[in-house]
Amino acid sequence: MHEDVAPIINDYWSREESPHQVWPRMAELGIGGTALEGYGCAGRRVLVDGFVAMEMAAVDCSVATGLGVHNHLAWDRSTTAAPRSRRRNGFRRWRGFDAIGAFGLTEPEVGSGVARGMQTTARRDGDTWVLNGAKRWIGNGTFADVVVVWARDEADDEVKGFLVEKDSAGFSASKMEQKIALRAVQNADITLSDVEVPEVRRLQRANGFLDTANVLAHSRAAVAWEAAGCARGAYEVALRYATEREQFGRPIAKFRLVQDLLARMLGNVVASQCMAFRVAQLADAGQAGVQHASLAKAFCTRPEEGDDPWQSPTQAPPSDREEKYHDSRQRPDQRDDDAGSADETGHPCEGSGNDKHHSDFNEDGDKTAHYRPSAHTDVGNWPAEMRRPSRSIFREAAALVGPDVEAPGNRSV
Repeated sequence: MHEDVAPIINDYWSREESPHQVWPRMAELGIGGTALEGYGCAGRRVLVDGFVAMEMAAVDCSVATGLGVHNHLAWDRSTTAAPRSRRRNGFRRWRGFDAIGAFGLTEPEVGSGVARGMQTTARRDGDTWVLNGAKRWIGNGTFADVVVVWARDEADDEVKGFLVEKDSAGFSASKMEQKIALRAVQNADITLSDVEVPEVRRLQRANGFLDTANVLAHSRAAVAWEAAGCARGAYEVALRYATEREQFGRPIAKFRLVQDLLARMLGNVVASQCMAFRVAQLADAGQAGVQHASLAKAFCTRPEEGDDPWQSPTQAPPSDREEKYHDSRQRPDQRDDDAGSADETGHPCEGSGNDKHHSDFNEDGDKTAHYRPSAHTDVGNWPAEMRRPSRSIFREAAALVGPDVEAPGNRSV
């Protein structure tokens, strides 16, 4: 990734194109179907598969996502439901990336809520199935050789899976433009107009949405690993930038505020890695359930939020904001951390410890909003004007991972 992807990915990101030349390199590494056994697959543990996803995402999440779609959605679990007679040739092609896969589930009108609202239909006509409908946000969809399409059987109203070749009559895929994330992933709008699929290309062991959900459950754990990789990559870039960027005559990594941000970033990274690691251990032991994978994905992909002293006051209930604001405006003689004395008006006496506070008072004797906190002041009680703008640690560090890794000279973190 550092040799073949990092030097070129910003250009592809800017142009919203996928670096197709990385697929043969991935084939050389043998990371196609890492955790599968038989048919020439590596047969390694789920844990190894997770580390592969994390290492790739630490450099670029678009390439990692493309591999994840191919491995965990289109191929890993979906094709194991294909007829045994078709697996050997299919696995050989997909393992070596001679055929790239995509996963067609999400739809334009119902999004991911396809469990009950799937509109793509499948009608059986002898030994052939006829598919009609549309799919949206399909990763790898513009160039995939095979798309696993999920459709509702008109006869029994159950969801079934089909392997649809890209050159099938009535199948079309168009690239979605102007995305703001994963720009190197080629998401597609797919249209199915009387697409005919032989019965032998139906996933024989996928006979309801529960089977579809089982595929998604496995991919959730992989997404957790990718999120841990993204977080680690953001931390590494932020750490490198903080040690190189100088302000006031020294690297900004020497400032405690920046050190605090980096420390909390690292804590979140390690916590995510531990969560993903444990789920992989359970999967290798055959004990992982949907709830484990879902929890790992939810935890590892969450934005930083909650009772965070850096969070914007606008994200807290108005009563809480008002209480914190008024607490911060207490007169020096009312504060528990008062380091000096005050006269009868509440003004700090000259030379006392209170002169580290701003001495502006309004006509009622209350301290103004220009309060300057001391080292003992609780950051959570600072006035809104002195609190940091609302951006989570990961968003701030991720901003450094964009097309221009070197931030502008006048930018502070």
